[in-house]
Amino acid sequence: MRLTDVEQGTVQMRDPGTPAWETAESLFASSWTSLVRLAAFLTGSVTAGEDVVQEILLRLGSGRYEYDEPEKYVRTSIVNAARSYNRRRMLERKSLRAFVQHSDSQPGDLWDALRRLTSRQRIAVVLRYYEGFADEEIAIALRCRPSTVRSLIHRAIEKMRGELIE
Repeated sequence: MRLTDVEQGTVQMRDPGTPAWETAESLFASSWTSLVRLAAFLTGSVTAGEDVVQEILLRLGSGRYEYDEPEKYVRTSIVNAARSYNRRRMLERKSLRAFVQHSDSQPGDLWDALRRLTSRQRIAVVLRYYEGFADEEIAIALRCRPSTVRSLIHRAIEKMRGELIE
């Protein structure tokens, strides 16, 4: 929302007693699927799309402002929120690439191989080789026995070796 919107009269301050949830609820009931579809196409993720729509509808329902065209406001807000989401994801990907240490293979290949591991395997491998933790320390973090940690790391290395050699 811009200051010019308030000046032009397209947005008015809401009366504190006006139930803003009625507008948000009606949009939720009538347009949820189409709004999520729009956000999912823009973000590339249904889950992220649902989060974006929910955030926008909560903002609309907060009742601070009254909009002449609430559905237009919501769709415009979804587009802007999706752009912000995609910008953040791009920065996250760049940051993660910077942390992956170089090896014989490309850093992107190593990152892809790490992502294909189970969560517990990835945690064990990163804590062992990136942070230098001992088996006992990793076992405490994963709430398992040190022998389980050794097994997780062994299986993860075998899986990654197979993927990086191909």
